[in-house]
Amino acid sequence: MADALDVPSTIATQSVATGILTPYLTGLTTEVLLIGVFLALFGRFIREDFSLHTRKVRVVGWVVLFLIVCCLGMAYEELVDTGISQQRTSEELFAGPAQSNVLPFLSGLVAAVCQSFLMFRSALLISSRPIRYGFVAITTSVILLALAGASLFSGVGFLIVNGREGPVDYFTAEAMWLWSSATADILVSIALAVTLHRRIAGFNQQTDSLLRRLIVVALQTAAYTSIISLAGAIIATAFEKDMAYQVATIAQPFWLLLPPLHGISLYTTLSTRRTIAASLGAPGGVISLTPSANIPSLSAGMRENARPTIASRLASLRAGRSHGSTNQTGEGGQGSGFDTSSTGSAGVNVKGYRKTHGPLEVKVERESEVTYDDERNELDRAFVVEMSVEKAV
Repeated sequence: MADALDVPSTIATQSVATGILTPYLTGLTTEVLLIGVFLALFGRFIREDFSLHTRKVRVVGWVVLFLIVCCLGMAYEELVDTGISQQRTSEELFAGPAQSNVLPFLSGLVAAVCQSFLMFRSALLISSRPIRYGFVAITTSVILLALAGASLFSGVGFLIVNGREGPVDYFTAEAMWLWSSATADILVSIALAVTLHRRIAGFNQQTDSLLRRLIVVALQTAAYTSIISLAGAIIATAFEKDMAYQVATIAQPFWLLLPPLHGISLYTTLSTRRTIAASLGAPGGVISLTPSANIPSLSAGMRENARPTIASRLASLRAGRSHGSTNQTGEGGQGSGFDTSSTGSAGVNVKGYRKTHGPLEVKVERESEVTYDDERNELDRAFVVEMSVEKAV
């Protein structure tokens, strides 16, 4: 039923509207869902592990949370605006409202914060100073290039809204951003994995298993974001010269997913502290860099696993002396102990003096030989593992 206030308007064809809006709306909806997952994980992280980390780590967590909440607000705004807007020409559907171009910059900022944090964590494990400085310099350059690409992509979007052309093509800016972001994720994860793999020296099964677990976590951290970034970069590069509206937003679902995925990657990295602390036997999930903190648990472990010496000795051997009869009998009058009465064989009577001995008490303690070198080596190994975990996790 037509309304008297209806006005004629120019709208895009259904095929163009479908080509423009389907990737964009799919990306926005999935982003909202993933942000919900991140918020649930971050809430659990605050309850269980937040207090175990340093102040710098907590600040990074709050900054990432704030930026992702901003992304959530912008995603909701875009969903509502796209649904109710009556500006339906092909150009208007593609350009969208001006504020929609804030999302790429926010996404690039979230990635830069998470990647920088993980980069410095990985750099702490590199023992060679020249290699460490080179890694930080190269990775920082790539991270800044990705942030510049995201900013350029946002800037080009603002220019398109105002009917102007940008300094670079729309797809070119998008591809530069996504390629750089994927490269940064891969560099950080490979550096961490290689560094940890070199520390596997066969100390013991627990230590090697712990380091392998950290390597898996490092690779999983990169998998979330690098695969999505690579897919988006490949698609943006493939359609770089294609100016048809039907494919104009084909790569947008990929970069829309990056903010929550970077947040989930950060959570995955930080939440491993409790699991690894449990593997090391640290109380309360706290990993300490002080070797003496784990001495009791190490000593207990060595006592349990040490073999008893052949010369297990009698720790105490005491004989009581009394002047009365100490004959102990059980049911039926049968002696249940040593008979030291005046008529027993244990009684000794010398020149009218009767000397009686009480029951012989024997206390045997199991003694294990633990040399200083064994304990020192075990503490050194535990200290190396704790240093690696404290810097990597």
